[in-house]
Amino acid sequence: MTVATLHSDLTPWKPMPTQIPEQWMKLAQELEQEVKGSQRAYIMKVKYDARRVGNMLRSWGLPWQVVIAGYLWEYEKELILQANLDDKDEVLSHIDESNVYSKYIEDEKLPPLLTPPYRDLGGLLIAVAIFYQALQTLQEQSNERPYTGKTQSQIESVGRTLLNIKNMHISWNKMLICWRMSVNALFPHIRKLRTNRWL
Repeated sequence: MTVATLHSDLTPWKPMPTQIPEQWMKLAQELEQEVKGSQRAYIMKVKYDARRVGNMLRSWGLPWQVVIAGYLWEYEKELILQANLDDKDEVLSHIDESNVYSKYIEDEKLPPLLTPPYRDLGGLLIAVAIFYQALQTLQEQSNERPYTGKTQSQIESVGRTLLNIKNMHISWNKMLICWRMSVNALFPHIRKLRTNRWL
């Protein structure tokens, strides 16, 4: 028989935010300034928010190359290559792979999303953060009113896919603990917005 001992001095593990090399953060800030007022990337008809996606990845304590790929996701490859910074190929690879995983999420193509080993776990996590932030923005913009038609269908599809990823990988390592908590906090709000048909 096993006896469980409770320790009141234990605190939950929380990842340390990722430290990003200064020259890479400078590039992200410069590119953000350059594109102000120009055509931007959209996910689910929501303007891509590089800062929110990057900050989320950073809070998970992921490798800096993955985090900066989230900050730089919407920019042209040539702009990143022109900076000629160390590890540019790895950063660009994470961006490319995140585009592949994003397509899988959009199409509800579950096998490559739920079956390890992954070609690029960082790319998958960037795609997850991108769609999570898009859903969160849609929820914020809804003014507590349900979406209808194609938007509602897309929200349901992406929501199901993210929940499937979360449920399948409950045993993922420590970095996903924060993401699971964020997803669990978001979906009760989304459910309130629906006409009892979401997720």
